[in-house]
Amino acid sequence: MLRNFDILGDEPTATLEAYFRQCAIRVTCRDLALVGATLANGGVNPLTGERAVAEQYVDNVLSVMATCGMYDASGEWLYRTGLPAKSGVGGGILAVQPGRMCIGVYSPRLDAQGNSARGIAVCRELAADLGLHLFDGAQRAVPAVRLATTRRNVASKLRRSTRAAEHLRGLGNKLRLYHVQGVLAFVAVEPIVRELTARAADCECFILNFRTVQGIDGAAARLLAATFKQLRERGKTLLFAEAGVYWQRLTDAGVAQEAFFTDDDFGLEYGENLLLAGRFNEVPAAATVALAECALFAGLGAD
Repeated sequence: MLRNFDILGDEPTATLEAYFRQCAIRVTCRDLALVGATLANGGVNPLTGERAVAEQYVDNVLSVMATCGMYDASGEWLYRTGLPAKSGVGGGILAVQPGRMCIGVYSPRLDAQGNSARGIAVCRELAADLGLHLFDGAQRAVPAVRLATTRRNVASKLRRSTRAAEHLRGLGNKLRLYHVQGVLAFVAVEPIVRELTARAADCECFILNFRTVQGIDGAAARLLAATFKQLRERGKTLLFAEAGVYWQRLTDAGVAQEAFFTDDDFGLEYGENLLLAGRFNEVPAAATVALAECALFAGLGAD
């Protein structure tokens, strides 16, 4: 039939044999996601670092997926979900956001077009909740982090004793400050979460400053709240400075109210106190610093 309709010009047996073998491969939802993630990563397996698909073919594969990967429902799928995808009549779907991620879904009950009915519903909901539609104007590739520094470069204005100040200087990388910007959607916040997670092994306290943030959606707020809880479970601290009107959305998502500070200085002071408490078993009070310990009077006599 394929040859009679000029879909295949040559003997179709070899092509059909390869197709049947591909259809007989046993995969899991994780496998589907990894296949799609490889396409999203330019053809390189993100776990092994090995190239699985030549780079010049990745665009072609994603283009075919976008135009006909969901059979007769491809047009509506792209309109509503906005992601290149491939459906299988076994109930699997993989949906790719190039350069960022893949969604793997499995549910065997099919709709009239031969696609997973529940799989489509899940992908639509995820795309809407996480703002994944490729043609969404908010998905511009603007880095969300405009400043990243440590306590070695910035400190609170609170006057410390000489002993405490020296101790804090030796723990510079244990306290990190980030200024974030723009509209914080899922795709913008995800790299921030990766950064915090990667640094958590060596850092005790993180501060996110929201002064130049222009908006935050529900998915991003939930992701930050989940990161707040995960870091807390690991004995780490995540603070927010100058959250402004976004304070309510973050607290509704699960961030504790005590994690918010009016500016960087108060957040840095709190983080420094945490580091000092771990060393001295108490927070040194600024009022108890003797005059002789103040740098202002260094070199002067007692009188």
